[in-house]
Amino acid sequence: MAQKSLTFAQYRAADVAIFTVIATAFEALVTLAATQWFPDQAYSISFVYVFAALVAMRWGAWMLVPTTTSALAYCLVLQADWQMYLVMALGNAFCVLLLVLHKLIGKQRIRDSAWWTTLYVAATYVFVSAGRLLVGLPMPQITVAASLNSILYDALPAAFALVVVLICRKQNGLFEDQKHYLIRTQKERDKELRQSNIDEQ
Repeated sequence: MAQKSLTFAQYRAADVAIFTVIATAFEALVTLAATQWFPDQAYSISFVYVFAALVAMRWGAWMLVPTTTSALAYCLVLQADWQMYLVMALGNAFCVLLLVLHKLIGKQRIRDSAWWTTLYVAATYVFVSAGRLLVGLPMPQITVAASLNSILYDALPAAFALVVVLICRKQNGLFEDQKHYLIRTQKERDKELRQSNIDEQ
């Protein structure tokens, strides 16, 4: 019996689900490490910028799924209050502004250029940081100084994200719009098949 192939929607759902599980697990682990295992360390790593950039490039607004679950995992490990849940979840959602860069620059151009990729990751950091700041400022217990300290604290995770994404862009199809990737690889397979038929003749 022939195996039924995935539809595009099923492939997208599976892909987003995999990235979401990995992103959420990583965020929970690094938060646990920073708060329980190495509480004296001045900095820690976050994966939210990595997965926001990767999933945004692959699926656009679907990046909101892993960034939201990552925020929930972070707050859950910290046993944060409801205000922090709002700040992190809604603040992370500001990465949806990456869609503006998709329109202005183009996904393929961002992927093909290391400089545009660097700007893309930097923009992810700026959008998320600005989002958290804007969401948090109306809350009386969150001061401007604390918000700015949090932004500076995330500079290292942002730099880490840049390194990871620059590596990912070198991997076939990892940092690429998936519709474009599937079309491109199908064309490559068709070309190889035609060449194989020619060689056999």
